[in-house]
Amino acid sequence: MRHPFETWPASHRRAAFLGVAAVSIVVWLLLAWINADIRTDAAPNGQVSLQMAGSAEAATRIVGSWQAEGVMHKIGLSVGFDYVFMVAYGLALAAGCAALAVRCRVRNRSGLAGLGAAAAWGVWIAAGLDAVENALMVPILSDPGSGAPGAVKAFALGKFALLIAAVVFLVVAGVATSGRRPTLFRSTALSG
Repeated sequence: MRHPFETWPASHRRAAFLGVAAVSIVVWLLLAWINADIRTDAAPNGQVSLQMAGSAEAATRIVGSWQAEGVMHKIGLSVGFDYVFMVAYGLALAAGCAALAVRCRVRNRSGLAGLGAAAAWGVWIAAGLDAVENALMVPILSDPGSGAPGAVKAFALGKFALLIAAVVFLVVAGVATSGRRPTLFRSTALSG
């Protein structure tokens, strides 16, 4: 199973990855700035607190704290920019996973290459879960007693699991294909 990004010409792969990674970082910083204003005692993690609320009671406490602080417009901005972020991080992480899958294939690590392609597809699935999660959050923002906070949490947990798996792949494959092995694994370290 290959990912479409694996077919990118090698000459463009690095520039494309760096471009979408830069956009991801800029949007992430913007979201962090917005989220700083929507952290309350009921929502210590900003928007993520609502994603993980899981119940109407918890969602009501969180949204009530934002209403009391007068920051409902900020959570609207956060949800809106999150759609931009999911496209940016989806492209950046998938491109990174696909690029490392190609490197694994070239260096005869076919098992890791297959995991890289799966991780790249998983990132796109995570971005889709993120989009559904945000769409399910919007009615909760209007009426915390309505909506489906349990479903929002389930989509968020699935998203986070897939994104963590992709990041773990990036670290493991990056180390496995870096070309330099730690001293412990060099033959000179074992002979002395």
